[in-house]
This record gives sequence, C-alpha cells and structure tokens, in this order.
Amino acid sequence: MVKNNKVIVSDRGRHRVLSGHKWIFRSDILEDNSNNSDIVFLFDKRKQFLGTALYSKNSQISLRVISENEIGDIEEYIQNSLVSSYKYRETLGLIGDCMRIVNSESDGLPGLIIDKYADTIVFQVLIHPMENLKNVLIKKIIDVLEPVQVFEKNDSGARKVEQLPEIVGTVYGKDRQNLYCSENHLTFYIDLVNSQKTSEFLDQKINRLIIGRKGFGRVLDLFCYHGWFGCNLRNYDELILVDTSSNALKIAEKNLIINQKKNFKLIELNVFDFLRELEKRGERFDTIILDPPSFIKNKKDIKRGYAGYKEINLRAMKILKKNGIMATFSCSYHMSDEEFQMMLRDAATDAKAEFIIKEYLRQSPDHKEILGFSESHYLKGFILEKIS
Repeated sequence: MVKNNKVIVSDRGRHRVLSGHKWIFRSDILEDNSNNSDIVFLFDKRKQFLGTALYSKNSQISLRVISENEIGDIEEYIQNSLVSSYKYRETLGLIGDCMRIVNSESDGLPGLIIDKYADTIVFQVLIHPMENLKNVLIKKIIDVLEPVQVFEKNDSGARKVEQLPEIVGTVYGKDRQNLYCSENHLTFYIDLVNSQKTSEFLDQKINRLIIGRKGFGRVLDLFCYHGWFGCNLRNYDELILVDTSSNALKIAEKNLIINQKKNFKLIELNVFDFLRELEKRGERFDTIILDPPSFIKNKKDIKRGYAGYKEINLRAMKILKKNGIMATFSCSYHMSDEEFQMMLRDAATDAKAEFIIKEYLRQSPDHKEILGFSESHYLKGFILEKIS
C-alpha cells in the first residue's frame, strides 16, 4: 500500500472521484503530503484509497485523476495509455488520416492533446505535471505511434494560466511547417505554425460529412476558418465563405482549389457586421453553416455569450430561405445542450420563423466523451430546416 506522496481530500472530493469525475479542486484538499511530487495518491479522510492523480499545486483544478488504481511506473502507464487510445481510434472507422489520438482526461492523460495529421503527430501540453513528463511523452509517442515528425504546438492560452512558456516547433524527425492530410476522401493543406489549436478543428469531422451531403443551393459558410465545411459540400450552386482572418482565408482558398471546388467567394469581414449587411440587402440562402468560436470561456461570460449566439443565429435565420437548412454549433462547455436549444428557440421566435430539427450533432467520436466527466462534452449542434 502507498506510503508516500499522499493527498487527502474532502467528502465532496471523494464523491467526485467515485462518481467518475476527473477533477478535484484546491478547496477540497484537506491534507497535502505530496512531497512536491507531480504524481500523487488520493485518499479520503477515512484513509480509503481513491486513485492516482496528477497534482498542479498552483491551479484551482489541483488534482486530475488518471486512474482508480495505484500507478507505480508512470512511463509504463503512459505507454499503455497511448497504445489503448490509438487502438480505440482504429475501431471508429473514420475516413482519412487525421484524427485525435489523445483527448486529455478522456484518455487518462490529463492536460495532453495529441492529434495525427497523416504521418505527423502534433501535441499540446496544458498543465505543469504533464510538462514535467514531456520528454517521456515524446519518447513514447515515437515508440508507439511511429511518426515521421513530432511537432510541439504549445502556444495555447491555457499554458499562460499555468505559467508555462510558449513553445512551437519540431521535436523529432522531419522538420517541416506544412503538409497535407485527408478527411472524408478530400485533401487538406496543414499549416502547423500559423494555425489555431493543433492546426485544425478535427472535432467536426463527422458533422462536415453530414452537412456535405445535405447542403444545397446558395451556401453561406460563416466563421469558415480553413474551409473544410465548404470542401465537404457535394452539391451547391454558389459558396460564400466568411472569416475575419486573412491567413485563414488564404489556406481556405488553397483547400478549395485542391479539392476542385468552383463558384466560391472568400470574404474577410466580421461575421456580425456581414450578417447585418446581408439582411439590409435582402439576400437569401438555401444553406447556412454557423460554426463560431466559443463565446463563453467561463461562467462570467454566460450572459454576454448567450446574447452573441442569439444574435448571429437570429440574423442567419432571417436570411435563410423557406425549406433551407441551417447547421449551427456551439463549442462552449458552459452553454449546455438545453441552453443552446433554448437560445435557438428564442432566436426563431424573434425571427418570426418556424423550424424543425433535422439532426442533433456533437463532436466526432475520436474526441472521446466520458459519461461521468461532463467537461468532456462541449460541442453541440443542430441541423434545422425552416418551414415558415
């Protein structure tokens, strides 16, 4: 039985662990006998063993559970977790050679994101304990996944909270900043340096396939980023893609050309302003795709974020033709599925329009969700059809 590196947690912390949650907050630590270790063993106040966790002393989320068992060899644990995570993705039948391999807590590796783009692995480390294990992680990534290149994309805002430096660059193998990968039988250009996240938003993989089949007519793709939704469209007459980033639009254009798309127009504008202008001009669309960034980063943003989501959805609903379809999303964890649907209902009421729900959408299954860990579910969406 464990003798060292113990942390004793409150009854509330105990309940969270036993219910399958992966986080324990600093306020639920009763006794710290961690000896400044990054890897600690959890006990309740009755000395019952609860599991093994990574310990971030200076974070509000101090303890992140990695296992209900005692982990003695962390290197072996990381290797086994990578093997298990990769095998799971291989069972999903995803089309293409880009996918998420490790989704942080959902794969037992808190604070670690690993995405695969063809023969390149891109990783992000978001917390101190995992940063201290980075050399081990890189070695195990090479051993298990056998990539041609391993690229560190550690420029996330989450690292600033943890007081970790920004680091971007190749740490193993072929040193390159761009490459090509495939999704849904399409080819995409990847810019490893001048892009958000690990480079792309792979959580929309399945949704892009669904919308690609359903989209038609005159299509408006808002917050288009690198144009992956537009490239997935099978049948359309005209495609208008809008984003505020000139660099994102340059990559979008490259992707559209690679995939032999025609009759498209790229517009660099604020989406809110552009929607107002379209409404004034009386323009109408058969298909609208709304995939905005998160408007609700924390609980303080809920009221303002709700208003932002409502405005763009309301304006989009007004310029959607009757029998047109609208695919709309929120990636804000702090807006629940029910709140998102309520916001859409409010927007439809103000737009004096009626919609039916054609499909409920969520994140691609390689972005694994854990039933007891609600934070692992964040992306929600609907395909709506305007009937009046």
